[in-house]
Amino acid sequence: MIDEQLWQAYLETDYYVHSLQLTIAVGQRHAELDRYLASWGAQCFAFMTAWNPHSQSLSDEENRRRNARLERHLNEFGYRYLSGAGISRTHAWPPEESFLVIDIPPTAALEIAASFEQNAIVFGVRGQPSKLLAVRDV
Repeated sequence: MIDEQLWQAYLETDYYVHSLQLTIAVGQRHAELDRYLASWGAQCFAFMTAWNPHSQSLSDEENRRRNARLERHLNEFGYRYLSGAGISRTHAWPPEESFLVIDIPPTAALEIAASFEQNAIVFGVRGQPSKLLAVRDV
């Protein structure tokens, strides 16, 4: 189980996509992201990372190694993605390098997140508010 305070911290994080200069906030629609998804012929996205398994801090070096493994995994399975970062609005922790994965089904995204020992992902469907999904929902 994810404790309530940690869940709230995830909700209070900005999920930033570098190349699009776009911030995703949980519970909000993102018209600009919807336009990008439509231009790619995509219906949905997941925002995920391999940093800090189960929200336990690791060194930047280890986190980058973990994220490189996640990126290799995404490439192996042919997922399109863009680099980003999860940025705490309260500055409770340093930004975590992440990926916006295009057109990945929620079950696949949750399974990947589970394999990288993550607690949650941000998931969205074009035209709808994004959601925070707990990995335990797999």
